[in-house]
Amino acid sequence: TAGRDTARETLRVLPPDDLVRRASAARVCAIMERMLGRPHEGRAVLLDELHKISDPRSAAAVTLRLRLVADSLIRSDFRAAQAVLDLMPDDDPAWHPGLVMATAALRPLPALAAGRIADATRHVDAAGRLVAEAPDAHLAEWIDAIAWLCWTETMMARHQDAQHHFDRALTIARSTGLSYMPHLLAG
Repeated sequence: TAGRDTARETLRVLPPDDLVRRASAARVCAIMERMLGRPHEGRAVLLDELHKISDPRSAAAVTLRLRLVADSLIRSDFRAAQAVLDLMPDDDPAWHPGLVMATAALRPLPALAAGRIADATRHVDAAGRLVAEAPDAHLAEWIDAIAWLCWTETMMARHQDAQHHFDRALTIARSTGLSYMPHLLAG
């Protein structure tokens, strides 16, 4: 609960116009709420912050949308995940490279679940390249998105790629003190 409380306090004290940091705090809060068995509260935080952002392509909006995608994937609601992804471009010049990588990492599974194998393959290939090029700090920031890429690679029988990404993500998570990695440990 300490992580959630800290994230909620951060949201309380951050200025309303500090959208990027607010989105980051809301994302952490939503992750913590999910881990505490309160996914609806986490989703409410995300949607509340998202409604405050006028530019749907902004880094802040995409950060929140990616968490909504991950929450949909956890529920195996692949249509909802795809619907959110359909609202987002693959990248934007104003985005941090980690955000581009995270967006790419979340695209393959909904495509695979819908039976769009060619799209899933294209998305996995693109995400794999971005993950390979990304410094560890970018992966640490988006470890939850990387876990979904790993699982998609596993489902697509790309076991060597999946094992490599699982190992790298776990090493990064452990070295940075990230404690929310059940999807990585299960892999």
